[in-house]
Amino acid sequence: MKSTLGCMLFILFMRNVFAAPSMTGEQIFKRQCASCHSQNANDTNIPILFGQEQRYIVKALNKFKADERTDHILGSMKSMAMHLSDDDINAIAKYVSTKDICSVKQNIDTKKEGFIEAFRAGRAIEKKINCQHCHGSFHRGAPRFYGQRKRFLKLTLHAFQGGRRDFPIMKRVTSQLSNEDIENLSTYINAMVLMRDCK
Repeated sequence: MKSTLGCMLFILFMRNVFAAPSMTGEQIFKRQCASCHSQNANDTNIPILFGQEQRYIVKALNKFKADERTDHILGSMKSMAMHLSDDDINAIAKYVSTKDICSVKQNIDTKKEGFIEAFRAGRAIEKKINCQHCHGSFHRGAPRFYGQRKRFLKLTLHAFQGGRRDFPIMKRVTSQLSNEDIENLSTYINAMVLMRDCK
């Protein structure tokens, strides 16, 4: 009996000695996510995750993992997420939520013709449909979108509008928007990163 117990304890000890150390959220992000999500580029459909709502990241990764997202990035994201444990997902979410969105550089041309008019129109639209009711609250698990890439914002709003992404509230909200509204709203939300003290 003592011999059997001793063997079991030795096996458990050796497993712990040779087990691969768990990776931090930063390590996982840099290994699997950074090449796409940290690009210093405006003309990409890939969202910026830094400064994002932690609960939303967990929810999104679990949806990818469970094959519950219906948009254009399901294929690539499912293959990434399916190999993540719950601890991995929580670690990634915690890490990106503590990083500053300013870490990803964007070139927003405020001198471009029509920019000011689009910004003002977008601000009026956001106020009218009260986006911040959900997106400005830590209690609703909705993504934080100020400073998000304009191209990604436009793609996402059109995806909800066209049914390629399925969420009843967003379907109802985007059904009210014209293409010009989406352009202006995306301009405003993206440019709000300029309100931050980005060096």
